[in-house]
Amino acid sequence: LRHFWMLSQTNALSANEETTSGLPRCTSSESLAEKASETKTERLCSAIVEKSARQLIMCQTRDEYAIFTSRFRPSTESDSQGKHAVILVHGFACNRMTFNLNEKVSVAKYLASKGWDTYVMELRGSGRSKHPSAHHKTPHEWFEHPSCDSSEESWKYQDYVEDVRAVVQLVFDHTKLPVHLIGHSMGSMLVLSTAMDETDREVKLVKSCVCMAGSFAMQTSKWKDFAWLWMVVKHLKTLHPEAIVNRFAPMSLQMGTPWDHLFFQPDNVDMEMAKLLFQKNWEPVPVSLVSQLRWVLSPRGMYDPATHEYYQEGLKCITAPVLCVAGSHDEQCPPQEMRRASSMIPGSKFACFGKKSGTENDYGHFDLLIGKNARTEVWDYVHDFLTKNDKM
Repeated sequence: LRHFWMLSQTNALSANEETTSGLPRCTSSESLAEKASETKTERLCSAIVEKSARQLIMCQTRDEYAIFTSRFRPSTESDSQGKHAVILVHGFACNRMTFNLNEKVSVAKYLASKGWDTYVMELRGSGRSKHPSAHHKTPHEWFEHPSCDSSEESWKYQDYVEDVRAVVQLVFDHTKLPVHLIGHSMGSMLVLSTAMDETDREVKLVKSCVCMAGSFAMQTSKWKDFAWLWMVVKHLKTLHPEAIVNRFAPMSLQMGTPWDHLFFQPDNVDMEMAKLLFQKNWEPVPVSLVSQLRWVLSPRGMYDPATHEYYQEGLKCITAPVLCVAGSHDEQCPPQEMRRASSMIPGSKFACFGKKSGTENDYGHFDLLIGKNARTEVWDYVHDFLTKNDKM
């Protein structure tokens, strides 16, 4: 029921640049209307060309959220070429910068250089994925004015799951192949939720999953030390971590506070990269979401308020190959929590990165993405996992 619409951006591309990358293309309002009439799609999926090597794709959900995804085309110089696409899912209150911080530190560019067709999605409310308003009605207008205020919007975890499903379906519809999913922090939970939905599907959309530093139950998380903040936060409608971080992070990162250790192991990250991540990676989130996620600190973990079912109980239903990745000194999601989650997933693999496992330094929460040696110690390992399961 879905398809791609390519909207040409002639003013952004030179004459010799490739514009469609194999996607169906519509170049006029007449042809767009014609396509809409013919297919009667329930969702609008559009691809807007950003650069010759990268594309910006928009998927509008049933409840009219515009979910933007950056596509990084596989390098033609790579010796290996992944057959199945890879979708990256960021965590709580984050955005695409999680996986594409800059030219030097970018998981997305690393995967593309290894031959993977890579998609970095932004969940609703993050980055470019803002709720449409009366002033933003078309994909072109979204591209030109992406920063629509979403501070008055409210959503919950299951809405994020729908965002991921929409992007997975969109990529599957184009490639006709199941996709690899990689999630970090809350993104790992979303990846697992998506994989759980495969149980009753005749056509599988998920090829494999890589879950990094995120579990439905994290009773030993150091976030418990900050649980008292809920007494303040619960009176708000929207939490703005980006405002707090931008004000205090430059000083905090120089002091090695307990707050810092929630995110990094100081000796394993370049402080300039850590500051850049703090400056660019945070987004406002509704307190309704925070209210639900705080249950990960309870013994049975987070549950779906609509069904009253605990999410971790569905892990046993996952059939796709799963790699659970932990940092040895991750204080947000300690390695024992990731190991426990892995033990509940049939046939899953667990990997913990730290000095005891042979790495140069111990790894914290974001170190798995931006650590000094993450490219060779962590991401080469992930690449090998993807390659093995891509051929199966």
